[in-house]
This record gives sequence, structure tokens and C-alpha cells, in this order.
Amino acid sequence: MKNWILVLSLLVSFGARAGGDYVGNGGGLAEKNILFAYENVERYARLCLDFVSCRLTNAERVILADIVDAMKQERRVRDQVGFVSEKRRPGFFILDGEMKVAKTGSRIGSPIYINSDMIYAKNQFGVVQPMSIPSALAVLIHELGHHVSRASHEALDLLGVKVSLFVQNRIQSTPVLPWDETISATIVQPSEMKSFPQILLNVGEEVLDLSKAFHDSVFCPKLTIPILILPFPDLQFGNERPEGTLFHNVHWEKSEREGVAGSYTILGNLTHVCPAEDHQPAGVNSFQMRIFFQTTTDRKGKPKLIYQSIRLEQAYEPWYKMIRFPR
Repeated sequence: MKNWILVLSLLVSFGARAGGDYVGNGGGLAEKNILFAYENVERYARLCLDFVSCRLTNAERVILADIVDAMKQERRVRDQVGFVSEKRRPGFFILDGEMKVAKTGSRIGSPIYINSDMIYAKNQFGVVQPMSIPSALAVLIHELGHHVSRASHEALDLLGVKVSLFVQNRIQSTPVLPWDETISATIVQPSEMKSFPQILLNVGEEVLDLSKAFHDSVFCPKLTIPILILPFPDLQFGNERPEGTLFHNVHWEKSEREGVAGSYTILGNLTHVCPAEDHQPAGVNSFQMRIFFQTTTDRKGKPKLIYQSIRLEQAYEPWYKMIRFPR
């Protein structure tokens, strides 16, 4: 158990090195990641509950299921998750003689206070890194566990780690630069083939959920007439909605930019579960998705998303396109 608790410490206490200099007014990327994790607690908890590989004990399974069942009631409390600086309120997060990353009460709906001094840190390149969604999930599972059980801090630490690490394996985070997540994309893969991923675009301190736009952009053609030469597309007739899609091998194409302002393209492969006449859905993996967007800079020199520039395009590029002309 000590090893698991050590992992949790690495996940959630890294921000203690950073202090409160990078928090701003509570609207930074770490805060947004925490709130996003809160809004998706049930989704991520069910992933863990549905798979043996999450390795829950019977007691942990009961607590996690109770957390899921209580979330509707939890959300009746407006602004349940709040951010408080320990530096500004000394002693607020000192429990049992130790500094904590969060604290809460023992009833469903109790406010959850996050220590804003512990959610940002500088990496070895001197770049400030926000708390990630999986790390935030570990913290929230711990605190929500206090609302539905009398489990010890150590037991809830372990449960939070298990859920966090399991979800981490289903999240692909791809920054433009490997050491800087100022501009990055986060893809949360579904637990079943007949479902769709969550697509998050992070630009500066903004987080945009592109999941619906992604869902509306993917399709299965009913009839395809192949054109063997790229970049000319195949002739496709009659589109229908796939029953599910995987978005994988996601990466950035070469961008045209000056500093953080410029044009960006995210490219990834699609595997569709397409409807079939014999009612046996077929997996089709000859599609790609490109996500285009542009950024400018704000007064502080940070990137700012140009919302009207966002464009999602599905392309059909099967193996038989052997000849490619330059664009």
C-alpha cells in the first residue's frame, strides 16, 4: 500500500514546489482541468468499475459505485469545488500536521476546497505545468469518498490512484512541444467500440471541448469510387453516422507560426464502426481526421484561440492511394 500512496504523492503533490505565483484568479488551466474532471467523475469512475484491469477490491468497488450514485445530489450544490490559497489563509489545509492538496466535509454536498498553491509546478525546462486531468481525478475521488464512506485517508488515496492510473491509460495528451502544454490536445478514448472519444483543445488558459463537433464531422460513406492519386479524394456517395469511432495515433502536422501565434493542424487516424446491411457493424480504418485552428496572442504574450478558425475535416485515405502529387 505504501507504494500506491507514494504514486499518489507524485501525482498530486508536485505542485507544492511551485507556490502560488502562477495561479492568477482561479481561471487557469489547472483549475479548468480540475473542474473538467469533476464534471466527468461518473464517466471516468464507470470506466474503472467496468474493467477488471482496474483491480478494485470489493470495498473499493462499493465506495466508487456510491460516489457515482451520489454525484447527482452532489451537483445540487452550486460551485461545490472551490480554490483557496494556503499562503493567504495559513493553516487552512493543515490536517493531522500535514499540508493537504484538498479538504472537504463528511456529507454528500460538502464543499471541496482545492489548495491553489499546489496545482502548478515548473518542470525541468522552467515551464509551468498545470495539474493534469488524471491527477485532478485522484484528488476528487479521495474527497468524494469522504462523503459516502468512513474509509481512511490511506484507503481513499489508494482508490484515487487506481482510478487515476486507469484513466491515464485511456488519455492521450499531445502538446505541440513535448515540454510545454501551452497548446495541446487531449483525447479520452471510449471504453467500447460503439462510443465516441472526448476531444479537448487546450490553448493558453482556455479549454475547448470539441467532442460534439468531432461527432458531427465523422461519417461512413455508403458507396465509394476510388481515385488512386493523392491528394484527389475518392468519390463518396451517401453518408451515414458511424455507431462508434476511435481517434488514435494523434499528432501535430508542421505548423506555420511565429512564437505561439499561427496556424496549427492536428492529424489522427479514425477507426469507424460503420453500419452494415447484415446488422454486423464493420470496423473501417481508412479514415483520418484533421483539426485546423489558428491562434493569436493576448496582452501578456500568451496564445489565444481564434474560435471562428476551427475546422474539422474527415479524409478517406486507404492503402491503395500509391501515387501522391504535391499540394
